[in-house]
Amino acid sequence: MRILLISSLIVFMTMSCQTSSSMVPDGNMPEKQQAVESLQRQIAEMDRRIKTLESGHRQLSQDVLQQMVPKLEAIAQHNLRIQQLSAEIQRLQRNIRDLRIAREAQIPVHSGETGETDLNKAESSYAQGERLYLSAQYLNAIEVFEELRKKYPVHPLQQVALYWIGRSYMALSEFSKASLILLDFTRSFPTHAMIHEARWYLAQSLEQSGEIRLAMSQYNELAKSGNPFQQQARDRLNAHEKQP
Repeated sequence: MRILLISSLIVFMTMSCQTSSSMVPDGNMPEKQQAVESLQRQIAEMDRRIKTLESGHRQLSQDVLQQMVPKLEAIAQHNLRIQQLSAEIQRLQRNIRDLRIAREAQIPVHSGETGETDLNKAESSYAQGERLYLSAQYLNAIEVFEELRKKYPVHPLQQVALYWIGRSYMALSEFSKASLILLDFTRSFPTHAMIHEARWYLAQSLEQSGEIRLAMSQYNELAKSGNPFQQQARDRLNAHEKQP
C-alpha cells in the first residue's frame, strides 16, 4: 500500500515538475529546484505518515489476535468436550438398546429347580452386573455375571449374562477372550433374541484380534439375513474386498 501511494506521489511530482517546467521560464532554475524539493519533502512526510499508520495497524492486529487466542482455545476445548460427550452418549445408547433387548428376551422360569427366592436373587444379581457395565466397571461386571451363571445355570438370565461377559471383555480390549465368549453364545443359543448382536460383536472381536477369515464368515452370515446389522456387515465385507 505504501509503495502504491509513493509511486502515485512520484508520478504526481513528475507531472508537477513538468507543469512547473512549462510555467516557469528556463532562466528561473532556482524556482524549479525549490518546487522539486518541496514535492520531495511532501513525499517524505507522506511516507512517514504511512509508516506510522502501518505500524499502528500491525500493533492493533497483534493486540486483537492476542485477545482472541484465549477465546479460540476455549472454543476448541469446548468443541472437543462436546465430541467426547457425544461419543459417550452414543456408547450409552448402544448399551441401553442392547440391555433393553436383553430384558425383552427374558422368559421367567417357575419350576421346582428355581424357586421364587432364587429368581429374585438372579434378577438382582443381573441388575447389579448391568449397573457395573454401564458405569464402565467391566472387571467387576464380569465377576458378577460369571457368579450369576454359576449359581443359576437354568435361569434364562444366565444366557444374557454370557453375552455381557463377552461385551465386557471387548470393552477391556481383550478381543481374544471376547471372541471365545461370544462364539460360545452364538453356538449355545442360536435362536436367542440377541443372536444378531452377539454375531456382530463376535465378528468385530475376531477382526480386532486378527482372525480376519473367521470375522468375514460372521459378517457373511449377517449380510445375507434380514437383521439390524445387515448393511453394516456388507460395508465391512466391501471394505475388506477393496484392501490390496
